[in-house]
Amino acid sequence: MRDFCEKWGGDYEFMVLLDADSLMTAETLLRLVRIMHANPRLGVLQTIMVGVLMPSFFAQVFEFGHRLGMVCRAVGAVWWQGDRCQFWGHNAIIRLAPFTEFCRLESLPGKGPFSGHIICHDQIEASLMERAGYEVRVLPVESGSYEGVPPALIEFIDRDYRWFHGNLKNLRLLSLPKLPGMSLFHLGVVAQRFLGLVAAVIFVVFAAAKAAMWPSVAEFPAYAALALYATVIVVFLTPRLSGLVHTLLTGASRYGGNRAVIFGELTEVCFSLIMLPISMFASAWFLVWLILGWGIKWEAPRRSSYSLGLSNASARLWPHVLFGAALIVFLALAAPGALLWFAPFLFGLLVAIPFASLTSSPTVTDMTRRLNLCAVPEDLDMPFEVAMTRSAQVQT
Repeated sequence: MRDFCEKWGGDYEFMVLLDADSLMTAETLLRLVRIMHANPRLGVLQTIMVGVLMPSFFAQVFEFGHRLGMVCRAVGAVWWQGDRCQFWGHNAIIRLAPFTEFCRLESLPGKGPFSGHIICHDQIEASLMERAGYEVRVLPVESGSYEGVPPALIEFIDRDYRWFHGNLKNLRLLSLPKLPGMSLFHLGVVAQRFLGLVAAVIFVVFAAAKAAMWPSVAEFPAYAALALYATVIVVFLTPRLSGLVHTLLTGASRYGGNRAVIFGELTEVCFSLIMLPISMFASAWFLVWLILGWGIKWEAPRRSSYSLGLSNASARLWPHVLFGAALIVFLALAAPGALLWFAPFLFGLLVAIPFASLTSSPTVTDMTRRLNLCAVPEDLDMPFEVAMTRSAQVQT
């Protein structure tokens, strides 16, 4: 990108970035150009992307859940973020002159995993564009902008590792001079997303220790525990319910009808409840790596579906299962009455290996495709661009 901008960027007013597994329709490209021409201070215009390109059950459920809540989340974010919205690094149109002038990224000094190249560059580029006086906005509509998603749980975790690492490194840039407040917020809150997952694991560990030390004569604060669970459930379900209601009111027929949407959302909720503790522990496990100075390599991810065998899943997910099993043994010996309170967290860890294998299985994928379970509109009425891309994937 930098080479293109410096050598040939002067010949063009805009550029559109696409990831290796993303695409956009011609109609969307032309719409983005018209919007950029209408607002000379608009530096980056980001589309909201929908995943349609990965034929696996894991990706299918992920795509469906993201799709239902996408517009509601985007409209809400655009409402309060204004002219400094999020930039995800691709499927966006960029004004080349200010991008080339103001968005050069230098390597971070020092040694270890928090030095070297800036890997989550989109966050920093958006901040530098805002500091230069240009707007970064999101087009909060479904607009013919597509991307691929990880084909299986292992790739999903690896992607989160890269994002976690990159956004922690970005915290070193909070001290950049004259960085606007909204950009400071974005840099902090994206890193907080992953640190929050780590904090949840630490909370569970301390809660288990507290349960083990709880005096037998003291009354357990059941109402406080229920209030905490209720708060978590409300936070977890609210965006999903908003997306569900919006879809039922505006376009359930595109997904196969009201029944298909409701059943698909129930599937996605169960899927996410299993995924959440897995993601929590994965983030905590990875943070230990970083603290020890190990880091990771930023390599091209797998971009095609495959069958993840139990042995390969076990090789990557055994720490999750071991942690869950150790916590169960500890609670069973020290505080057996508390086991039920920890069950939602423990269940996801214990089934991580078969969950990863089954959700990548071609047999499961074929069955759910025939049932149109968690189908998105493009599965039922496939655009030309998506059909051509899928055809190319099959041929390769």
